[in-house]
Order: sequence, then structure tokens, then C-alpha cells
Amino acid sequence: MDENKELLNEINERLKRIEAYQKAQKIQKIVILSILILAIVVLLVILVPKIHAFNEKYDQLMAEADKLTEFVDSIDLETLSSDIKTIESIDFNTIAKDIEIVSKIDFEKVTDDIKKLEAIDFEGVATAIEKVQSVINKMSNFLG
Repeated sequence: MDENKELLNEINERLKRIEAYQKAQKIQKIVILSILILAIVVLLVILVPKIHAFNEKYDQLMAEADKLTEFVDSIDLETLSSDIKTIESIDFNTIAKDIEIVSKIDFEKVTDDIKKLEAIDFEGVATAIEKVQSVINKMSNFLG
């Protein structure tokens, strides 16, 4: 019987150790799961705002891309081709010469000449021309 008691005691001790081991494993699993959950929560807290900001920027970029696509689609290639041909046909040497000529103009003298023209009494000149024409008509009628 002593052997049975010893065997039972040994079995009880082994069962206690197994139970303790199983409890330790459960605690380890709970700790590991808690750590994983905490890590996931921390990642979500960090990543969700960044993902949200990324999505906003992505939406802005897509909106800009849509605008650009609409603009590109609105371009009339025939008109653009015609405009390019027109630009290619421009003689820039002539334009440069014209600019050079314009740069040599004495605008003060032009302004003075315009003032002189403005000072002319064109109504008086017109009246004088009419009188001269009248005289010429009378002379031509007289001379015949």
C-alpha cells in the first residue's frame, strides 16, 4: 500500500506540475495575444491617420489628373497643328529688323509732329479747297 500511496503522491505531484504548466501556457498565450492586440492597436493608431492623409492626397492628385485629362481632351489638334504651322511660317528675322527700325524712331519728334497735325485747322483747309474749286469752276465755265 505504501507503494500505491507513493505512486498516487507522485501522480498527484505530476498532475499539479502539468496543471501549473498548462496555467503558465495559458498565461503565456494571453500575454502573447495581449501583446499582439496592443501592437495591432498601436499600428492602427499610427497608420490610420497616415492612410487617411494619403487617401486625401491621392484624391487631390486624381482630381488634378481629371482636370488635366479634361484639358488635354479639350485641345483641338487640328487648330493646334494649324497654329504650329503658322508659328513656323513666321520670319523672325523680319520681326527683328522691324523691332530694330521701331527702336530707332524718335518718338519725341513723332509726338511733336502729331501736335503740329492737331494744330492744323482742317475745316479752314477744307473751306479754302472749296473756294479754290469754286474759282476753278468759274474760270473753266468762263473759258469754256
